[in-house]
Amino acid sequence: MAQVFTPHFTLHVIASNPHPKQTEYRVGRGYEQWDTQVSIRKTQMVYQGKVAGKVVPSFPENTLDVIAVNYAMDLLSKGWGVYAKNKRNVVIVKKISPKQTEDELSEKAEDEVHDFYIDLYPNQVVETMERNRERLDGDLVAFVFDVNIGFNTP
Repeated sequence: MAQVFTPHFTLHVIASNPHPKQTEYRVGRGYEQWDTQVSIRKTQMVYQGKVAGKVVPSFPENTLDVIAVNYAMDLLSKGWGVYAKNKRNVVIVKKISPKQTEDELSEKAEDEVHDFYIDLYPNQVVETMERNRERLDGDLVAFVFDVNIGFNTP
């Protein structure tokens, strides 16, 4: 039976409603100890900043969660991801409307990511910066944001 997952690289995806507020998927590459040490990829649920190791990820229908998690998994295979308490690579997939530019959509997505981490880590400095964007099939755009969390005391 597999033991504790030790991630070396992770990306995060903010979970959609009806997941509870402050819920994310953590997509990671790392190791688990089976009969021997095995290199694996894994998606875990994160609630209020804490990994729920025994909770199997669930993807609500009619959301973009599974597309974003699959995109994050693909990025892992291309060398993306970080593993640090105060840093995140955050993937978000948004639907673009005909009346909207990609830059406007990026700003909206960045605000959503920033607000998520401000709510999750109140009294901390949170900095976000777009690192990558890619047009997906149809009217979907995937963004990757670097998030730095200051972990300052109030």
